[in-house]
Amino acid sequence: MIEKRGDSCGIAYINVSSVTHAMRGQKVLSANGIKSRIKRNTKKDHSVGCGYVLSVSSKDIVRAEQILMENGIKVAAPAKKGGEFI
Repeated sequence: MIEKRGDSCGIAYINVSSVTHAMRGQKVLSANGIKSRIKRNTKKDHSVGCGYVLSVSSKDIVRAEQILMENGIKVAAPAKKGGEFI
């Protein structure tokens, strides 16, 4: 999902399969030059993850998901953009 900020940039949320994967994912992304944050999924539907997401800049989403998967970090569902899967 993409959350619009005041500027033209957005934030993408990557659902992960566990809080451990969220922590490992944040370290892997940082090592690859992508800033991320671990956030609690405020949506109560945890059918696509553990309840935690990694937030990254929407411009980095494709690269971030690729890096996570290459490093064995389970992505529970594709990131969403405006409510639609990308």
